Amino acid sequence: MAGDKKRVAIVDELLDKPSSQAPHLFVGLGGAGCKLARRVADHLHARADFHDRYRRLVKFAFVDTNINDLEKHKEVADDVFLISNFEKAEYATLASGKGYLEADDYFTQWVPQDYRFRAGDTAGAGQIRIESRLGAYYQMKHGDFVLRFRKLLEDLKAHDDGYRRIGASEIRIILCYSVAGGTGSGVHLPMAYMLRDQAKQLGTPFVIGVAVMPSVFDTKVGDNKDGTYANGYAALKETEHLMRLGAPSSPYNPTDGIAFHYNPSDTTKRRVTSQPFEFLYIIDRPESFSVDEPILAAGDGLYLQLFTDLFGKQAGDYDNYTQHQRFLVPHDFEDKGIQGFTSYYGSYGAAVLHIPDKALLEYCSRVAAVDVLKASFLGGIPTAPEYAPLRAAPEQFSVVRETDEDGAAEYAEAELADRPRDARDLLTDRLFLKRVRLLANCEWVKNKHGVFAEAFVHGHEKGKFPSRSGRVTDEDGVDRVPGDAARQYESATESGWGGSIAAKVLTAIWSAEGVPRLLDAAYGAVAAIGAEAEARKEQVSDVATKSEFLSRAEQEAKQAGMECLTNGTEEVCGFSILDEKKFIDPKVTKTVSLIAKRYAALSLLEKLGAAYRDAKKRVDEYREKERVPQSAAEEVGVFAKVAGLGKSEEKARSAYLGDLPIVESNVKEQIEIEFCRRLISTFDSLRRYVGVFRGFQEAYESRRDEWETDIAERIQGSRGPATKAYILDSEALQIETGRRMWDFFYEDQIRGRDEVDFFKSEDLSGM
Repeated sequence: MAGDKKRVAIVDELLDKPSSQAPHLFVGLGGAGCKLARRVADHLHARADFHDRYRRLVKFAFVDTNINDLEKHKEVADDVFLISNFEKAEYATLASGKGYLEADDYFTQWVPQDYRFRAGDTAGAGQIRIESRLGAYYQMKHGDFVLRFRKLLEDLKAHDDGYRRIGASEIRIILCYSVAGGTGSGVHLPMAYMLRDQAKQLGTPFVIGVAVMPSVFDTKVGDNKDGTYANGYAALKETEHLMRLGAPSSPYNPTDGIAFHYNPSDTTKRRVTSQPFEFLYIIDRPESFSVDEPILAAGDGLYLQLFTDLFGKQAGDYDNYTQHQRFLVPHDFEDKGIQGFTSYYGSYGAAVLHIPDKALLEYCSRVAAVDVLKASFLGGIPTAPEYAPLRAAPEQFSVVRETDEDGAAEYAEAELADRPRDARDLLTDRLFLKRVRLLANCEWVKNKHGVFAEAFVHGHEKGKFPSRSGRVTDEDGVDRVPGDAARQYESATESGWGGSIAAKVLTAIWSAEGVPRLLDAAYGAVAAIGAEAEARKEQVSDVATKSEFLSRAEQEAKQAGMECLTNGTEEVCGFSILDEKKFIDPKVTKTVSLIAKRYAALSLLEKLGAAYRDAKKRVDEYREKERVPQSAAEEVGVFAKVAGLGKSEEKARSAYLGDLPIVESNVKEQIEIEFCRRLISTFDSLRRYVGVFRGFQEAYESRRDEWETDIAERIQGSRGPATKAYILDSEALQIETGRRMWDFFYEDQIRGRDEVDFFKSEDLSGM
């Protein structure tokens, strides 16, 4: 009797609301997505009107890389799709052109060249997104994957079903998946576009996504929790990148679409011009309460959302809501030159997505500061492929010798703290030099002009390159640097500091043989004045007038030489630049990294060491000579010095008038002493500069654990201030344990920015 009453009620409802059901295709992707779609199927199958009203208008398809999971859903499935039954590694080798076939450009557009797929027809995607995408790609191109989905959609559009909504061409496609693992997070976007294309040929597609967040699986993933959150972050970022195609009025909407190879069965489909989903439901685990099976609860919510009065009430507001979706929000982002985000997202019920911007900014600034310090001091070997040989033999990266002489004492990095201050400073600097040279060698072996090869360029004159031992060797006539570096060497004497810091400095004030070019230029200026005076002195007949004339010429020659030392020439920089360290000034050398500047300064100290000691000795000798009491004959001035002691002033002047070059040599001595003094000043200034770096390095190493613990526990951990204000609040990138997953945000959005790139940062350069 009760059954009869229920049937009558259903008939009455159908008479009141005839032809009200739109076609639905539910697609479960991966284990979680299949489980969620299965929950909806179970609810519908339990309805008394399922066979009459829904059987032909609602279809369920299940896609997975695990055949055992698919078997569980066959009883309610209209079709199941296994996408892992082929040899992935072998297929990828052929498709990428590494075998006997030419590369498939539809394949290589989205597959990284150095990625190696898992061998065999393994079950599951191993929580690796690209593995599942390859599975869907293969089935679309070589199987009947697309045709079978097309058949499901055609069945939904059968015209002889009296319950199909009259006068409407809409086909609803609901993709259920999680973004935590590999299968759903890897194939949801290609699937969305492929199904949209197929549905367009039959009606008007309305594609809904249901994405389960990684936090739902926190109690099940164990040590791989970070990996699931990385998958989720990457999958949602890709989705948002394509969802902006739904904001045509925004200047950030690419008018020609976005390159996306999603259906290899039709390789004309190379760009997409519309968003993948009309709406995307985000399924998370609320912090304030939980259920035993959140995925089943999500399935319950999806059923209620689509097959009860909830959807009708939602649809009443949806038209109004969509009018406000077709731009990127917030509105003032565009005025500020910021892209913004689409608003095609929601959840069941009501929720607030909370982003504690001040706390996130504090976290990013602290991590950036630690990163700058850590990277600037070369505490570890980078992970790029070109440094693999050094990572295979890392012991040489952490030992340093007192000198380059054979048999010199060698110390491990851990032993440096026990050395006396002066020895520790020397060894710290030498270890930094060695590490840059080792890393630069790795780049050059691979013909790459990377950051360390660039740093090396700034530390040496042309014809030098680093050996594997970390030493610098000569190789006359052999240019071991790639083309870019060679061009930098060639431009070392050009204006500015874009070529090589050390090359410009050494060109001016150092010479392995002969006189440094700056000093030689000053001598030339003195000689020019002397030559002019020599030509004019014959025009003066009076001895007294001649002596006065030549004395004035001597002063002019000295002034010209000193000015040359200060200002240099067009080819050689002077001490005004060297004294002020303009070659490491951030305002002058904006594109030179901190590592390059520190390396250049240390290399200069290393190269100029002998010249510095000789200069100090020469200045000390000159001071001693000046301390010797002068005799009465010497007090008559330079003429007496030239002519010799014991001669009268008149005789001295007469001798001088016939030999002007001796006066020039006297001026040259004063120029030489001034050059030595200023070289000493430049050398000492460089020592103070590198001392700043050592101080930062020691401070970082002594407090590294404290700083990193502060970031990990206080800011990223659960000891920070509470941010929850409402029961249904959800803080962005935070899991239920209280840990904030802001490291994913930092890696993706901050680390690569020029402002915090340690190779480009200028914050320490002015010190």
